[in-house]
Amino acid sequence: MKLKTDIISQYKVCFISLLSVSFLFASFEITAILSTLVVLFVLAQKKIKFSKNFLFLISLLIIISTIAIITGLVKNEFGYDFLKDFFYLNKPILLILAGYAIVRKINNQEFLYKTIVSVAVFFAAIHLFLVAQYVIAEPDFTVAGIRYYAGRDSILELFALSFLVANIRLKKIKFKHQNLITLVLALSFLFYLSRTMTLVFIFMLIAFLGYLKLTTKGLRYILFTTLIISALYAYLFSVKIDRDSSRPIDNFLYKLKIAPAEIFIKPGSLDVKDHANLWDHWRAYEASKAIGALNDGKTIDWFFGLGMGSLIDLDFYAPLSDDDKGMRFISLLHNGYVYVLYKTGFIGLLIYILFFVFIIVPFNSTKEMLPSYNILVGIVTFYIISSFVISGLYNLSDPISLLVGAFFKQREIEFYENSNYRY
Repeated sequence: MKLKTDIISQYKVCFISLLSVSFLFASFEITAILSTLVVLFVLAQKKIKFSKNFLFLISLLIIISTIAIITGLVKNEFGYDFLKDFFYLNKPILLILAGYAIVRKINNQEFLYKTIVSVAVFFAAIHLFLVAQYVIAEPDFTVAGIRYYAGRDSILELFALSFLVANIRLKKIKFKHQNLITLVLALSFLFYLSRTMTLVFIFMLIAFLGYLKLTTKGLRYILFTTLIISALYAYLFSVKIDRDSSRPIDNFLYKLKIAPAEIFIKPGSLDVKDHANLWDHWRAYEASKAIGALNDGKTIDWFFGLGMGSLIDLDFYAPLSDDDKGMRFISLLHNGYVYVLYKTGFIGLLIYILFFVFIIVPFNSTKEMLPSYNILVGIVTFYIISSFVISGLYNLSDPISLLVGAFFKQREIEFYENSNYRY
């Protein structure tokens, strides 16, 4: 019994470590090595069984990675850039496997929810401390300054805040000092001043409450949210907001206003010498260079991509690294859809979309949706949105793929507990 308890404790430590590692270390190499070692430790344990549904789900990401490997070996050199892409494309596979295995072994939903919230609150407190430190030191603070010094986003905090707000109504898990920890997370969320986090929070909360289901009530909430967002943008486009305003609220509203153009603006309208305009539409620019590289290649490149190790030529040295010269060639894009297309072609992109579809297909459409299913819908909603702006599933600092595996297993547990099926 003691040995079993020790093993479960080790799994709990592994889960906390995987949630935290991307926040603790800024280095890509350190994060990659530590994450891989922890995941391999989890998967090396005996008697870990995976369901057929889960194996199909994970096989979709393995196919994407395999396409990129084969294409990369044929087209590109095997070196540092190849290895970086290998980790980019396989990181979510490892974390999803680990999340599933850990929840299967622990089988304690209270630990799952409380650990996510506890880790998120810890990093929220650090974020608020850094914000206060910067604001005190810089009386003429700006939104850009706050985000540069204290951090640009935290998906884990976003997830925890969405769950806690939903939990006020659902009362799924009892938390001590729930109002206080919700306040800490809410304040931290506000000071990230992130457009993506704001949009995702709205849809993730609706999903956690179960209102993204295609029912009359769910459609009403979706329509209401869409109208609110449309009204906000109608207002933003009707007023002039100074890009260089010293007021933080103006900075935030300006970034919110240009968000659609930042992603979808025509590449021909961008001048690399006009840096202010270029930074406002950077995501669109780098995506256009990736599409241009596919156009310059062969037809088969559109089907299988350019593979691991392929680099996107920006046509100038951009200040994207610590090198004074800048960086001209990049591997990872902000647009996750274009990234998958560039590396694995239309076949990989189709599989990427199918991966999200399969996650949210209920086990039995005639049953009432389970709480873990609603959370998975929220996670998929996050990835659908974030794939336009922060690389989606392949975001380097994203620990949420760990939760995909964790809640996929939790959904199986809840489903099996409410049916005659045994596994």
